[in-house]
Amino acid sequence: SSTSRGLGDVYKRQALGVVLNESLKLRGVTDEAQLNKALKAPLRAPVLIAVLLKFKDHPKVERNEQIGSAAAATYAMSLAANALGFGSMWRTGLYATDPHVISALGGGDKDEVIGFLYLGKREGPLKLMPALDPEDYITHF
Repeated sequence: SSTSRGLGDVYKRQALGVVLNESLKLRGVTDEAQLNKALKAPLRAPVLIAVLLKFKDHPKVERNEQIGSAAAATYAMSLAANALGFGSMWRTGLYATDPHVISALGGGDKDEVIGFLYLGKREGPLKLMPALDPEDYITHF
């Protein structure tokens, strides 16, 4: 199963920034710019949803299926936000598997963050992505 924690309250997002900052310090990071960036990261958008995989041993639903379900739910929230006119950005990074961050979000040893979904008002022009050739990613059998 997965748990989504909506971090729309600015105090909750600030508290998560402290957790991210602590995570870096636990890894030995001392660079003040990096530590300050971690403090501010959850404040990039007015709403932040942390999707946490709460792994359950199950004979018919393997871990990869549980990850896929949580990832699909995260993507569905992103699509819904975009359909309603909001911007969304899905981030992971080193915090997604960090035990300190996972614990602060209510997770345990077998759990992991599937993503941090930032939601808010779009500002500025959309970032244009380069066109990709699907043939670069498809293997024909």
